[in-house]
Amino acid sequence: MVIIPGVFRMSDAFFVIFPLFVLTMPRTFSRYKEESMLVISFCLLLLLSCVIGHFSYGQSYTEGLLSVRRSFFWLSFFIIIPLLRDIRDVEKLIKLLTLLVWLYVVALIITKFAPGLGLIHYPKNLYDPFGGMIRFGEYRLFFPYGNMTIMFFFLVLASFIRGETTSWHLAFMVSAAYAIIASLTRGMIFPWLLGTGCAFIFGGSRTVRVIAIVCVILLLTVQVMSGALSGHGMSFIEESSLGKTVLRGGTLGKEAGRMLQARMYLNKFLGSPLAGVGKFAIGKYSKIDDQGGEGTLMAYKKFGIFAGSDLGYLKILAEQGLLGIGWIIWWYSYFWRRLKQTLAKAKALGNIPQVVALCYGIACFTIYLLISGITLPHWVHPNHLTVLPLMLSVMAVVRVRVDELASAARAAAANSLPA
Repeated sequence: MVIIPGVFRMSDAFFVIFPLFVLTMPRTFSRYKEESMLVISFCLLLLLSCVIGHFSYGQSYTEGLLSVRRSFFWLSFFIIIPLLRDIRDVEKLIKLLTLLVWLYVVALIITKFAPGLGLIHYPKNLYDPFGGMIRFGEYRLFFPYGNMTIMFFFLVLASFIRGETTSWHLAFMVSAAYAIIASLTRGMIFPWLLGTGCAFIFGGSRTVRVIAIVCVILLLTVQVMSGALSGHGMSFIEESSLGKTVLRGGTLGKEAGRMLQARMYLNKFLGSPLAGVGKFAIGKYSKIDDQGGEGTLMAYKKFGIFAGSDLGYLKILAEQGLLGIGWIIWWYSYFWRRLKQTLAKAKALGNIPQVVALCYGIACFTIYLLISGITLPHWVHPNHLTVLPLMLSVMAVVRVRVDELASAARAAAANSLPA
C-alpha cells in the first residue's frame, strides 16, 4: 500500500514503531538470550550482505539497505516480546490473531470468486482469463502471507487433536485448508500435507493415530483399486484441487526459471563460498515491472545474477554463503532442542496441556518450513518471514515460563522432603 508514491509505504511504518521499543531490548536480551542472538545475528548478516553487494556489483550501500529493509522485520521480535508476559498472554494473542487471519482468508476466498468486490488489492492480471495464474483449468488463489495462515492452522489443529474441539476450530481449519489447496502451489501443499500427517501421528492419542493411519490406508487402497478396475481413480478425488495437484503435478511443465536460478545461485556460491556474493539491489537492473523482463535480462547479462525469489536455501547460500546456511542450521537446531525440552517439562508438570498442544503445533510448522524452504525464501522475503519472529517470540516466552514452572516445582518438592 503506497501512501506517498516513491516516498513512504505502509510496510515501512515498522521503522517508525520499532524505536519505541529500543529501551526494552536489553531486558529482552537478558531473559531470552538465544532467541535474541538468532535475530541479531541474522540482521548482522543482512548488513554484511549489503557491504559485499557494494563490492560485487558496484551498488551503493544505501541501495543495498533499501532493498533488504523489510527483511529487518526480524526485529519485530523485540516488539512482540515485551507484550507477552506469560503463557496466558500467548494464548490470548494466538486467539486474536487466529480470528484476524481467518477474516483475512475469508476475504481472499471471496475475492477468488468475486474479484470485483474490491476486498483485496491484487495484481490486475491475476484473475484475468488470459493471466498466468491458471493451473489445471482453474484460477490459483491469490494467497500472500500464506505462512501466517499455515502456522495458525497447525496451532489450531494441534489443539483440536489434543481435545479442544469447537465449531470455531473447524471453521478456521476448513477455510485455511481450502485456501492452501486453492493456491495450487506444490511447494506449499506437499509440506503442509506432511506436517498435517505428523500432527495426527505424533500429536494425538493412540486412538487418533490409529484412525488417521487407517483412513489414509483405506483412501489409498480405494484409489488404487478404482484405477486398476476402471483405468482411472475416483473422480471426486482426481477432479478436486488437491487431487489435481498431487496426482497431476507431474504433467506441469518443468520450472525452467527455477532451474536457471538454481544454477545461478550455485555458480555464485562457488565464487564466494564463505560469506556469499551479497544482495543484488541495483534498481535500474532489477525492476520487476519491465516489459519483457528487460531489467532482469540486463542484470543477468552484466552480473550473472538477478533478484530471484523462487528458491529458499540456495538463495541464502549464494547471497550469504556458508555463514547464512550455518544460521539456518542454528534455527532448526534451536527449535528441535527447545521443543523437545519444553514438551518434556510440560508433560512432567501435567497442568499445562495448552503448552503441549502449542509445542506440537510449532513442531509441525517447523517441519513445513524445513521442506518448503527448498523453494520458498522464508528467511528474506517479507511475504514469508513476517510470521517467523512471531513464532520465535511465542516459543521463547513459553520455553522460559515452563523452565520457571519446572524449577519452582523442583524447589517445592525439595522443601517438602523430610529433614
